[in-house]
Amino acid sequence: MARYIGLMSGTSADALDAALIHMVDGKPILEAALSHPLPSRLSRQIRAIARHPTGGSLDAALTVDLQLGACFARTALCLIRECGYAPSQIRAIGLHGQTLRHRTRHRHPYSLQMGNAQRVALETGIVTVADWRMRDVLLGGEGAPLVPLFHANQFGVDHEPRALLNLGGIANLTLIARDGAVTAGFDCGPANCLMDAWTLRHHGTPYDRNGDWARTGQVIPHMLAQLLDDPFFAIQPPKSTGLDYFNPAWLDQRLARQDIRPTPTDVQRTLCELTVEAACRAIEQQGEQKPQRLLVCGGGARNPFLLERLADRLAPIPVQSTAEYGWDPQWIEAAAFAWLAHRTLEGKAGNAPCVTGAKRPAVLGGIFPPG
Repeated sequence: MARYIGLMSGTSADALDAALIHMVDGKPILEAALSHPLPSRLSRQIRAIARHPTGGSLDAALTVDLQLGACFARTALCLIRECGYAPSQIRAIGLHGQTLRHRTRHRHPYSLQMGNAQRVALETGIVTVADWRMRDVLLGGEGAPLVPLFHANQFGVDHEPRALLNLGGIANLTLIARDGAVTAGFDCGPANCLMDAWTLRHHGTPYDRNGDWARTGQVIPHMLAQLLDDPFFAIQPPKSTGLDYFNPAWLDQRLARQDIRPTPTDVQRTLCELTVEAACRAIEQQGEQKPQRLLVCGGGARNPFLLERLADRLAPIPVQSTAEYGWDPQWIEAAAFAWLAHRTLEGKAGNAPCVTGAKRPAVLGGIFPPG
C-alpha cells in the first residue's frame, strides 16, 4: 500500500502540519496527522522576511530555508515513528513549505516557498516533491489555489453544487458543480491573518480563541466599507494573494485614514466581518453556479463566532465544518499536498486551469530523490 506524507506551514508561520495518507480506489484516506510548533525565533525570522518589502537579506532567507527544511524533516520522521512505520514504507513526501513571496501579477510573476526540499529528502530518506506553484505560474496561471482538485475529490457529490471555504491566513474558495467537478477556485481575501496579527498586537496571544474577543465588539460600517474598497476585491477570478499584500501594514494604512480612532475591540470585530463579507460576496457572485452548501476547513473552522457569522450572512445556505464529513479541518491542506505528491508520481496533473487560469493542466512540482 502506497503511503504519502504532506507537509506545510500556513501563513501564520507558527507550526508545521504533517498528514499521512494512503490511497483506496483513488481516494486518499487520512491515517494520522500532527502539528509541531516552530521555534519562536525561527517563526519570527520567517515573518520578518515575508513582510520585508524586498525580502530582506538573502543570507538570512537562505539560512531560514535550510533551518525550516530540517524542521520539516524532523516533523515527517516523528509522524512516521508515531505510526509505527519505517521511512522506506512512505512512497513520497509532498512538501509545500512556507510561502515567502507570491507575486503573480508582476511583470515577471513568481511564487516562492521556503523549506529546503533537498534537505528534507536527504534527512528523511524519502522522495520529496516540492516547488508546486511555479510551473502553473509559467503557464500563465496564478499558481494558487492548488487544493480545489482535492476538495472535489473528497467532497464533491452528484446531487448538489457545493463550495469549500478554506480559512487559513488567507481565505480561498472552491466551487464544485452538481456533477462533482471543480468549476472555479480563488483567493477571496484575508481569513485569519489580520485578526491574528491584531490579537497578537493587543493581547500578546497568537489568535482570538473561539472569536471571543471579536464577539464583544461592534462592526464599524465605514471602516468595513473602506477595507472592502481595496482593488483586490474587485478583481475577477482567477486571482490569488498572500501575506505580502494583506498584512499589518495594509491594515495600519487604512486605520490611519479613520476620522476617529476606533477601539481595538471594534477593529477586531470589523476584521472578522471583513473575512465574512469578502467570502460571502464571492459566493453570491456565482449566479446560477451558486452553491447549495458551504463546507469550511482551515483554522477558521475552529472559530465558532466566525462560523456563526458566515451562517447568518449566507442563510438559508447551510454552513458546516468538514469535520461533519469525516475530515478534521486542520489537516485538509497538508493531506492535499500528500495527495498531490501521489498525482505527480503518477504523472497526473495537479492544477485546474479553470481555477488558476493556466494555459493547460500540468504535472506539478520538482522531484527530489533521497540519495
